Amino acid sequence: MASALDISVLVAAGLITLLVVIKVKKAITGYKIRRNSVISTTILYIGLASFFVVSSFFMGISITYLILYVLVFVAFQFAAYRFSGRTLKFWKKPDGAIYSRGALLINLVYVVSLVARFCISVIYVGSSSFHFQIEKYGELANQSGEVTLAIIIVDILMVAGSGLLVGLNREILRRSILIKNGLETVEELE
Repeated sequence: MASALDISVLVAAGLITLLVVIKVKKAITGYKIRRNSVISTTILYIGLASFFVVSSFFMGISITYLILYVLVFVAFQFAAYRFSGRTLKFWKKPDGAIYSRGALLINLVYVVSLVARFCISVIYVGSSSFHFQIEKYGELANQSGEVTLAIIIVDILMVAGSGLLVGLNREILRRSILIKNGLETVEELE
């Protein structure tokens, strides 16, 4: 019989799987743009990345990497905001609702980084990493250079993916406001 800790890993894996399916489906088929939904999902992306990055510091990664993580986040957020418009397609429905699809690569970068970081947590820390009981693993990263390097690389990928999604969502909100105000025209589909 599975313990409560093993169940937490299964729940986390299920939630990540659900997020993956939803993100890929929306990128391919499109979705109705709702300002509050875009903002709340952006907060969720940042929250998930923050959880894993903070857990890295508890595992022994130096807090000085926070500077690198912030710089990576800002750079990728700016790049996505500036260049993601080329990968997005917008359209309107007769009722005036605005829809968007695209940016599959940006979504996949985030999903791959999330899955990789989840795997590292499960392999090296175990299910207790999902219960904030990782203080007993405080020096895990310092015991092996390979573990330290893996955590840092995946954290950078996770922060970059979060930055890409934040920049993408900023661009989606900006463009939807332009379309709504009639400053940008898009195809109207049934």
